This record gives sequence, structure tokens and C-alpha cells, in this order.
Amino acid sequence: MPEAERTAELLPPEDRESAYVFGALARSLAPSDPRRAVEWLERIKDPAGYHQQAGGLAVSLLPEHPEMAEDVWRRAHERSDRLTVAAAAPQLRYEWEATRLADFCYKLAKIDRRRAERLARDETLAPLRIRGLGAVAQALAETDHAAARDLLGTLLRDELSQLVDTDDAVQRGMAPAITVAWLLPIAEQVDPQLARECFWRSLVARRPSTGRNDLDNEAGEPETELAKMLSRYDREAARALLEPFAARLPQIAAPGATTLGAWHALFVAHNAMQHTQDVVIAAAFIDARWAVELIASLPCSAEKSWRRPDDVSRWQVATVLAPADERWTERRPYGLSFWTPPEARPSATEAAQPNSEQAGVGLALAVKDGQLVIGDVLPNSPAAANGSLHANDQIIAIGQGDAPPVDSDSLSFEEVVAAIRGQRGTIVRLTIVPEGKDDDEAVVISLTRGVVKPKQRR
Repeated sequence: MPEAERTAELLPPEDRESAYVFGALARSLAPSDPRRAVEWLERIKDPAGYHQQAGGLAVSLLPEHPEMAEDVWRRAHERSDRLTVAAAAPQLRYEWEATRLADFCYKLAKIDRRRAERLARDETLAPLRIRGLGAVAQALAETDHAAARDLLGTLLRDELSQLVDTDDAVQRGMAPAITVAWLLPIAEQVDPQLARECFWRSLVARRPSTGRNDLDNEAGEPETELAKMLSRYDREAARALLEPFAARLPQIAAPGATTLGAWHALFVAHNAMQHTQDVVIAAAFIDARWAVELIASLPCSAEKSWRRPDDVSRWQVATVLAPADERWTERRPYGLSFWTPPEARPSATEAAQPNSEQAGVGLALAVKDGQLVIGDVLPNSPAAANGSLHANDQIIAIGQGDAPPVDSDSLSFEEVVAAIRGQRGTIVRLTIVPEGKDDDEAVVISLTRGVVKPKQRR
């Protein structure tokens, strides 16, 4: 670290590249030397760079230094409000703050819920405010399901009414429909009924079609992003959203293959390429075979450059379908999607070995009268925090990822255990028949896998 600091001191503080270096140093120093970390942050003279790096530092200062973390966050927020570019285009501030705000509120809520909720409510941009409060609900869901349910219910019925779809909010991340859909995985873990409400509210919140056909890819960005997100829950509905854009894909993609070098031609080509990628990526989330069919309909280009709609789309689809990728999390190269808490994101080592860390949900299983049932719910576990699972409840199906649920009676006991376990931070869905109920009263319970401590024997 001393060598890194001595080298960084020679960098010009006004350069954007220096901001990344200073920010990385600040985050590394945050747990052990927070004051030195803030000194490195204050060396950044580029306003946009300062704001972006300050958010990362504020997150890194938690949970050890909450007061200093909040101070750094608020100073960065005040600076962003003074930026001309942020005042002219608030969606740019969204790009800098969306994930950082969710991370910050989530980590802060784990140690001080009231402070985290107050900070989230102080955000003036409604899409950001909802993400901050949603992250607080995520933190609460791990320890207090009732409080998480109440907060999400308030969000759905009060905060969402304040979302306004203006021209400045056309960008997919700011669109009301995307903001509502962003809450789906959180609601899914708290209350299935709230998850259903989120799903339908996201469809209702869509922007009315303008009927434009001017290759302005922004007009379809929220629709394609929403189709991608909802495909995790209902592929038929997601396909219905995307089909109008898919039908026009050959026409839209054609300008992307231009060989002209004029600025206007390149601008049109870029928009065409971006829209093509959006549609094809969303199709890959819904149905891989459909995505391949769409690529086959694209114009072919022999030009060896980035202006190749067919080849670029193949690269994107292959990336989406690669087994190592977390398909619906906020990861590049295919853009926005659902947020995941910082501790649930795999490290570089875990990403390379996705099955290296097995986690569970805290259920002891048993077989009773030939049926798979819950034998016990371990304390301080995801299952205990959920509050809806009890001994002698029957497990009739297990689902995970984008695969359909599998009937438990088709699996051996060892296969059931293996299906419920998985990588930390991923979700498993258990179809449960509560004790004393009939199969038609079954409910689906979503649990986030985590590290579970064995039950202490007395």
C-alpha cells in the first residue's frame, strides 16, 4: 500500500483517470484507516469523478464507520446537486447513484434501520428513493419479515404514485415500469402477494407507445429491459412485450451495417446497433431458440468492424447464455437488471468457480408417511427469518433460476438436499403445503441461500 500511495501522489488530481486510482486507494484504506481514505477522496478534483468515487467509499466505510460513511455520502450528494450536468440531465446522476445508493442503504440498515430509511427518503429523485427504500426492505427481510412487508407495501401504494415518466426519464433505468420491476426479487422473498402486485404494477406503469419509427432506440429501451426482467417470472408475458420490437428487427438493424463514415451515418448506425442488441438480448432471456431465429433474420455484413449486427448479436447472446454468468444481476456487458446485495455478489474467485461455496436455507428435512416434510427450522437462518415455514410442512416441488420447479417425489432424498443447497446469495423456491392443508392450498416460498450454522445441542 505505501508504494501505491507514493505512486498515486504523482498523478494529476484533476484527471478523470486519477479519480479511479484515488477512489480505489480510498476503498482499500476504508476499513483500517478511514481518515486517510477520506484524504484520498478529497484529492479528486474532477466533480463527476468525485461523486462516483465518494459513493463507493461510503459503502466501503460500512459497517465499521457509519457516521463517517453518512458524512461522505451526504457531501457527495451535495456536490452532485451543484453539477451543471446533473441539473440538466438527472438520469446521469441515476447512473452514478443507483447501485451505490442501494448498497449503502442495505448495509446501513443492517446496523441502523432508521438512519438508512431517513437517508433514502431524503433522495429527491423518486426512482432512486424507491431503490434506497427497497434495499432497506431487503435488509429487513433477513431478520424481520413483518417490517419488510410493511415497508414494501408502503412503497407500492404510496411512493410509486410519485413516479413520473418525462422525456428526461426515458432512459431505461429511470422509467417507472423498470423501477417497479426492480422491486420484484425483494418482494418475492417477503410476500408472494406483494411480488404479484409488483409484477402487474410494472406492466401498468409502461410508457404508452408513440408509434415512432425513427430509429431512436431510447423509445424502446424500457420495454426491452422490462421484457428481460419479467422473463424471470413469466416468459409468455415477457415475449408479448418484446414481439412488436422483434417483428421490426430486420428493418431496424439494417442501418447498423452501414459502411459510411459520415458522422450522421455513424450516429444512426449506433442507434440501430444498440436497439438490435437490446431486443436480441431480451429474447435470449426469454427463449434462446427465438433469439437465434432473430439473429438469422438480421442483415449480414462482411465488414470487419463493430458495425456487424449479426456477429455482435451472436456475441451478446452467447454471453447471456454462458453458464458462469449471473443472468439477472446488474452486470455488464448486457446492461441493467436486478440489484443484488453486496455480500451476495460472487468475488472474482467465486465467479471463476461458481460452485465453490455451498450454502443452505436452514431446513432439516425428513420423510414422514412417504412424504418429504420439514423436520425442523434452524434458528438464525433464512428459513427462520421468513417465518412461513414450520415443522411437518410438506415440500412438493423445488425450483431455482429460470428452470421450472421439479416435483420432490421424482427426486431421491440426496437429490432434494442437493437441489435446496447452492451458491450463497442465490434463490431457491419451495412449493409448500402447510401441515393440515390440502395440495390446492400450496404456497411458493422464496429463500435466499446463506451460510447456516448447525443447531447447538444442549
